[in-house]
Amino acid sequence: MAHVRQQIREYVVTELTGLSTTGTNVYPSRVLPVPNELMPCLCVYLGKESGGENDVPLNCSGRTLEVVIDAYVSGQDADDTLNEISAEIETALFAVPAMGGLTRGIYFRSMATVYPTDAAKPFGIQRNIFAVEYVIEDGDPENAV
Repeated sequence: MAHVRQQIREYVVTELTGLSTTGTNVYPSRVLPVPNELMPCLCVYLGKESGGENDVPLNCSGRTLEVVIDAYVSGQDADDTLNEISAEIETALFAVPAMGGLTRGIYFRSMATVYPTDAAKPFGIQRNIFAVEYVIEDGDPENAV
């Protein structure tokens, strides 16, 4: 089994695979550049993680993890397409409360859009960040409490 944070990322990838706009173009990484022929697509990865949730059982650790979802699109109507993808992401992520028991909750944190000007073809990237709260028993990072 994997660390709960990896299970959360895998859950998000599964829930986002098959959206109307991006289809199966969902990647659990941000390492490689995204070529235009793969757009529109999503890259799902983890950001910062912090501890300190107070309402947890004894000998457990509460954590807040950033789940980052970058949407990539090309073309002149990038703004509209990115907003459509954003709506699809939010609908999918909030459809199952607490990710089926894996987490205590997921919350929208921020969104930012950039349009790189040095690309051969116009494209845009929208970064959606969600905060996910989860709890593990101390010494057992592979099982959510």
